[in-house]
Amino acid sequence: MGVTEYNYYGFYRLIFLPSPGCGVPLVRSRIMGGQEAPYGKWPWQANLRRPGYYPYCGGTLIGEKWILTAAACIHSNTKSSFQVFVGDYNLDNTDKGEQPVSVKRIIIHPSYREGYLNDNIALLELATKVQMNKVTLPVCLPDASVTFPDGQKCSVTGWGQIMDGGDPRVLREVEVKMMSNDRCNTLFNIPDAYGRTTANLTDTMLCAGYAKGGRDSCNGDVGGPLVCPKDGRWYLAGVVSGGDGCGKPNRPGIYTRVSSYIKWITGVAPEVTGNVICLIFLPTDPISYLPFC
Repeated sequence: MGVTEYNYYGFYRLIFLPSPGCGVPLVRSRIMGGQEAPYGKWPWQANLRRPGYYPYCGGTLIGEKWILTAAACIHSNTKSSFQVFVGDYNLDNTDKGEQPVSVKRIIIHPSYREGYLNDNIALLELATKVQMNKVTLPVCLPDASVTFPDGQKCSVTGWGQIMDGGDPRVLREVEVKMMSNDRCNTLFNIPDAYGRTTANLTDTMLCAGYAKGGRDSCNGDVGGPLVCPKDGRWYLAGVVSGGDGCGKPNRPGIYTRVSSYIKWITGVAPEVTGNVICLIFLPTDPISYLPFC
């Protein structure tokens, strides 16, 4: 189950993404930890920006007009106070595939309460469809048959603060391991240097990281994707939600468990389950495309 590609006399390439046309990057690269991501490797990555500022939150493209993010990123914002960027990579440049898109509608999960991690999830309906291309493609949503076992290696991406300080200008990636909620709660109940214990995870949350710390999402990554590979595709396992600092020992990252909200997501945006994508790429312009179907 992979990308099907046809070359026509060197003039153009016809590319079919396997139905349902999600979770298959057209840029391949080996995953490392805590480094700059190759351009186009994570084509579903989005960011949220206020005019004139760098991103303050992440998001994930799940359909031509839909972004999934954290409710904490938008609970106090109006749709006109920020834009969504897809196909972005280097914040200091306007990348060739970069698309700023206005927001038509904000849908926050009805059970979300400000300041809490429960139900920290929201949908953004975009004012226009994004143009699918080599650096802008949707991720797959997990159904009940897609599970992510304890210890599975997954990836978090974003422009959030890096461990040694500072804010990156280029999209970064870090590999983390899935961790059971029981294991995570055990770690969070170990007192930190100040004698504090923290979160108790519920079934609608998940945990990923390392007991020793060092690899984690951080400030500015909230709302962005935690993705896991399965059968040749990448699935959106979690939405970056929060945690106790960044990369601390015994404090792995906390994520909203996307599979717990599939019924809500597809109830609001039923079209996200039927992405079918086929593109023609011209050799003179490997980013842009001509829609074929």
